[in-house]
Amino acid sequence: MRRTKWGGIADDCFHGSGFFRVAEQNGVSWFVDPDGGRFISKGVNTVRFDQDHIANSDSVPYADTCRAKYGSLHAWRAAASDRLAGWKFNTVGCWSDELVASAGMQRLAMTPTTALGATFRLHRRDQIFPDVFDAAFAAHIRESARDRCTRWRNEPGLLGTFIDNELYWSPDWRGADELLTIFLNLPSHRPGRVAAIARLQQHYREFSQFNAVWGTLARSWEHLGHIAHIDAPFFRMPPGGLNDALEARANRENPSGRNSPRTATLSARWWPTSISNCARRPSGLSIPIIW
Repeated sequence: MRRTKWGGIADDCFHGSGFFRVAEQNGVSWFVDPDGGRFISKGVNTVRFDQDHIANSDSVPYADTCRAKYGSLHAWRAAASDRLAGWKFNTVGCWSDELVASAGMQRLAMTPTTALGATFRLHRRDQIFPDVFDAAFAAHIRESARDRCTRWRNEPGLLGTFIDNELYWSPDWRGADELLTIFLNLPSHRPGRVAAIARLQQHYREFSQFNAVWGTLARSWEHLGHIAHIDAPFFRMPPGGLNDALEARANRENPSGRNSPRTATLSARWWPTSISNCARRPSGLSIPIIW
């Protein structure tokens, strides 16, 4: 079987464009490598020389060991790249040293992560999930994408960009709340809380119908926007509910694609339990496999 220099299947199904892209053949979507090969990405995350520091210190034992073994960062990069290729990996995953991808005998694809939504959440300390209805959210996403993605726009080895990592889309080890109750319990002035209540109004119409299900202490829609805490009833909203609206809003801009138009947006990285809430806009999906 003929292979391209990227490891893709060279069977003349697609033409090369000089960049990674997504294309369809007989109803099946494929990654297509820069030389036109059908490409299945197999990668490893955190391929880094420095790795983790020992807590509260400057000590990085892995880097010290690699420096003693290889002599330099450049030599380590080449060895790490060749080792990955020898193990039949073809992609340098998230949180890696991107220069590893081009340091060895075989070119590897790379998939950096940009944490666009997470960085917005982190500067709003009372948020578990970024308030995508905040007027500042879209501006933050565009500015962050421009700062983080533009430098890769002419890089042939860029398979795609992860816009975030494991955001809180639904109940998991971090908590039992749905996005809806998270937004309903934002401070009363926050746009996300206002939008969540508006969505409930559309769904229930009458406040009495809503409260027959939710059983809150509120006496009206207006009062609902000011009470201290709202507990969810014991049901999930059906497809098309607020969760879908939030995901669509969060991914609508496709900011990494705008700033690096030749490459795929790979969505956020997902745990398998979150796939049912996967956003619709990205070009690809990543599921981490933990050994």
